[in-house]
Amino acid sequence: MEVITVKELRHLIKSNQKPLIIDVREADELTAMPFIEGSATHIPLNQLSAKVQGLPDRPLYFLCHVGGRSAMACQLAEVAGYEQVYNIQGGILAWYQLLEEENK
Repeated sequence: MEVITVKELRHLIKSNQKPLIIDVREADELTAMPFIEGSATHIPLNQLSAKVQGLPDRPLYFLCHVGGRSAMACQLAEVAGYEQVYNIQGGILAWYQLLEEENK
């Protein structure tokens, strides 16, 4: 598992690389803080072990609220054989803080 900052992720998105972002938060969390431009796939952590084998073989970027559940998701993906697995440091909270900084 590697760690990627929200600034690095923002750069990937702006450069049209279309990273596969998997949001492992619960459904009710998405309402309060939705992810960027609808670009994330939502698979709650408690459903990931049943769905991980169906993910494409490409870099996977996992997101949660602050990084704990996404780290567990990264571990699940690695056990399933994925090699390019990234934990988005600071989660959605860091993402919103970055957006606030950019909009000042």
